[in-house]
Amino acid sequence: MKGLESVVMGSAVIVYSSFTLATCITCLIACIAHFIAFSTSYWLVSDGNSPFIRIGLHEACFDNCHHPYCPGGDPQVIYNGCYAWTFNDLIQNDERFREIKIWLMPDWFNAAKTVFIINLPLLVVCTVVLLVGTCWAFAARYTVASTKRKDLALIILLYISLVLLVVASLLNITGIAIFSSNGPRRDYMPMSYKNTFGFSFWLDLTVCILLGLSCLSVFIAAVAKTLHIQGPRDPRYSEDMMLGRA
Repeated sequence: MKGLESVVMGSAVIVYSSFTLATCITCLIACIAHFIAFSTSYWLVSDGNSPFIRIGLHEACFDNCHHPYCPGGDPQVIYNGCYAWTFNDLIQNDERFREIKIWLMPDWFNAAKTVFIINLPLLVVCTVVLLVGTCWAFAARYTVASTKRKDLALIILLYISLVLLVVASLLNITGIAIFSSNGPRRDYMPMSYKNTFGFSFWLDLTVCILLGLSCLSVFIAAVAKTLHIQGPRDPRYSEDMMLGRA
């Protein structure tokens, strides 16, 4: 019976440490992918032969775009090339760009961008917390005899990671939903029938899937660790040894 219990407990250690590592790797990939999607300008793109070329969260590019396709009311006002508004005081504050700024960045656009901005540091925190949890899990697996205090700390860390990942997933899904429901609208970019979602959008949609997998993985790890701590202690170590009183 003791042999069977040792096998079961050993399997639990392998499960929670492996799933913690998998969650850490998946979350790191999601964090990098979200940063790339957030930084690039291919959220909505044209398939060609359009005054609109592409737009991201920080920049929009046009090809000789003028009235009636672009705002201004004057056919002589032409928008040609790329216009970046992040950290650009001219576009942000100059009254001459007020109309195009309102057009490029309506309320729904700013809402989606704000959600993605909030998610950036949140994903970094998730990755750091999971990295610490992974180190603890593998230390207990290979080198350090586990104690109740360490086991409890790891369980708390895993459930904190789960909460953070769920929040990050919901935020990312919210941002994607806002952009996907408003980006293709006819009153947004010119010739909407030629516009499609670009690389940046699909990359961030992939982030939603990765975060969902991370939530499932860290939940399995937390449950496995909880079952492990409730099982019998390793017979090779006395309680005094595990508490550091040997």
